[in-house]
Amino acid sequence: MPDNIEEHLRAIGHRLARNRTNLEIAWEDAHAAAFEAIDAGKSQHRVAELLGVDRMTVRKWVGKR
Repeated sequence: MPDNIEEHLRAIGHRLARNRTNLEIAWEDAHAAAFEAIDAGKSQHRVAELLGVDRMTVRKWVGKR
């Protein structure tokens, strides 16, 4: 651990914030891509498989519960 623990913690906090933002963007991209793929005729199961998410997630995105 570095001598200045506050500086170290601050750097990790910045990294967490940046990664949260990137994750939110990735989920938005996946959501949009799922709609496009389903509109193009792909099954929800296949979309989920290709995106690496649970099929129930895709079902929720397209409004089926």
